[in-house]
Amino acid sequence: MHIKFTGDGSAEIVGIPARNLTELDWNELTPAQQAHALASGLYEHAVKAAPVTNKKHTPDAGKDAN
Repeated sequence: MHIKFTGDGSAEIVGIPARNLTELDWNELTPAQQAHALASGLYEHAVKAAPVTNKKHTPDAGKDAN
Protein backbone atom coordinates (compact mmCIF):
# COMPACT_ATOMS: atom_id res chain seq x y z
CA MET A 1 0.00 0.00 0.00
CA HIS A 2 1.09 3.50 -0.59
CA ILE A 3 -0.56 6.87 -0.45
CA LYS A 4 -0.51 9.07 -3.53
CA PHE A 5 0.07 12.81 -3.17
CA THR A 6 -2.45 14.54 -5.42
CA GLY A 7 -1.56 18.12 -4.58
CA ASP A 8 0.06 20.58 -6.96
CA GLY A 9 2.52 21.95 -4.41
CA SER A 10 0.46 25.02 -3.55
CA ALA A 11 -0.87 23.49 -0.32
CA GLU A 12 0.61 21.28 2.34
CA ILE A 13 -0.11 19.84 5.75
CA VAL A 14 2.50 20.64 8.37
CA GLY A 15 4.25 17.47 9.49
CA ILE A 16 3.30 15.40 6.44
CA PRO A 17 5.67 15.24 3.44
CA ALA A 18 4.20 16.71 0.24
CA ARG A 19 4.96 13.61 -1.84
CA ASN A 20 3.76 10.06 -2.33
CA LEU A 21 4.03 8.18 0.94
CA THR A 22 5.27 4.65 1.42
CA GLU A 23 3.57 2.27 3.81
CA LEU A 24 6.29 3.02 6.36
CA ASP A 25 5.75 6.80 5.96
CA TRP A 26 2.00 6.34 6.39
CA ASN A 27 2.35 4.14 9.46
CA GLU A 28 4.58 6.74 11.13
CA LEU A 29 1.71 9.26 11.01
CA THR A 30 -0.80 9.42 13.84
CA PRO A 31 -4.37 8.30 13.09
CA ALA A 32 -5.40 11.97 13.27
CA GLN A 33 -2.76 12.94 10.69
CA GLN A 34 -3.85 10.09 8.41
CA ALA A 35 -7.48 11.17 8.63
CA HIS A 36 -6.56 14.81 8.00
CA ALA A 37 -4.40 13.87 5.00
CA LEU A 38 -7.20 11.89 3.35
CA ALA A 39 -9.91 14.44 4.21
CA SER A 40 -7.80 17.27 2.76
CA GLY A 41 -7.91 15.75 -0.71
CA LEU A 42 -4.12 16.10 -0.97
CA TYR A 43 -3.60 12.36 -0.47
CA GLU A 44 -5.46 9.26 -1.58
CA HIS A 45 -4.98 5.52 -1.33
CA ALA A 46 -3.17 4.38 -4.45
CA VAL A 47 -4.72 1.45 -6.26
CA LYS A 48 -2.29 -1.28 -7.16
CA ALA A 49 -2.58 -2.45 -10.72
CA ALA A 50 -3.09 -6.12 -11.42
CA PRO A 51 0.10 -7.87 -12.44
CA VAL A 52 0.68 -8.09 -16.17
CA THR A 53 0.78 -11.61 -17.54
CA ASN A 54 1.86 -12.92 -20.90
CA LYS A 55 -1.19 -15.13 -21.28
CA LYS A 56 -3.15 -14.52 -24.46
CA HIS A 57 -6.90 -14.12 -24.27
CA THR A 58 -8.68 -16.87 -26.13
CA PRO A 59 -12.37 -16.31 -26.87
CA ASP A 60 -13.11 -20.03 -26.47
CA ALA A 61 -11.44 -20.36 -23.07
CA GLY A 62 -13.71 -22.00 -20.56
CA LYS A 63 -16.26 -23.15 -23.16
CA ASP A 64 -17.33 -26.76 -23.23
CA ALA A 65 -15.75 -28.67 -26.11
CA ASN A 66 -19.04 -30.48 -26.90
